Amino acid sequence: MSISKSSQVEIQKQPATEINTDEINLSLGAFIRYIREADIFDLSAIMTLLLLLTYPTDFWYVVVPVRILCILGLVYPAWQRNYRFWLLITSIVLAGDLYNWFTIDNHKYLLAYWCLAMCFSARSSNVKETLAVNARLLIGLCFLFATIWKIISPDFLNSIAFHHILLTDVRFANVVDLLGGLPKDLLAENRSTLSSLVAPMSNLQSVVLQDSQTVGILAKLFTYWGGAIEALVAIAFLFTKAQWLSKLRDLFLLTFIVTTYAIAPVMGFGWTLIIMGISQAEPTFKNIRLYYVLAFVLLQIYLFPWRDIVENSLGFLS
Repeated sequence: MSISKSSQVEIQKQPATEINTDEINLSLGAFIRYIREADIFDLSAIMTLLLLLTYPTDFWYVVVPVRILCILGLVYPAWQRNYRFWLLITSIVLAGDLYNWFTIDNHKYLLAYWCLAMCFSARSSNVKETLAVNARLLIGLCFLFATIWKIISPDFLNSIAFHHILLTDVRFANVVDLLGGLPKDLLAENRSTLSSLVAPMSNLQSVVLQDSQTVGILAKLFTYWGGAIEALVAIAFLFTKAQWLSKLRDLFLLTFIVTTYAIAPVMGFGWTLIIMGISQAEPTFKNIRLYYVLAFVLLQIYLFPWRDIVENSLGFLS
């Protein structure tokens, strides 16, 4: 039996695919130019629709129609300039908020008000000015009422309220675990303990939560910092006649966004503030829109499980 020599196949090494940095730079440059030069209403409309599409409410009878409208609004840009389109979205969002007023987060109301502001602006003969005024008023009043509530609430001023939030709110678990020295399993135990206290058939009169001295210090720090920066934002956005102060409003708002949502990653609230911030930003500040966009990117980075990533990386290397 003869065995023929197998045919040889010549394999040529393919050159490595080169990354065209010129194309990347061109795309990045085009994006930056768009952010700087885009019509502010169009930019705000796109970002608002993306927000409604990405961070909707928890109720399907609101989510389904709103998402359909958002997709249609993105596919047909002319709809974004139609005040009836925004009125329809506002009606659905606001109806859902009012029907579920006892369970939804406060920023859902702010988002509904912002959709209504988009409606008024689209209807106005001076779209940009109407949009900017509405954005400044919504931001200023939101922070003003937040500041007033903090001042008249003794439990907030003595940091008890924030202390309780740090011990029981899952949104703060990463910060408390990292900075407060209270592991996530103990925080989960706190939430379970609290649930047993407020259960309808519970006979418990009080419970003891897992705590640490460091958490108390964090509560005071977050309380006083939050109250101070919110007051500054309210003053800067409402007292527009003081030009030196109004020039600082974007700095104050960006500082609030960057610091607050590093601790409490409530992305829907942060994105709403960023959209309103961009909508009212003075065109004389060339890069201010970019700073708001960078703040949005930073908010997404905050969502990464950084501690788990670092610990897993160290475990892999060891």
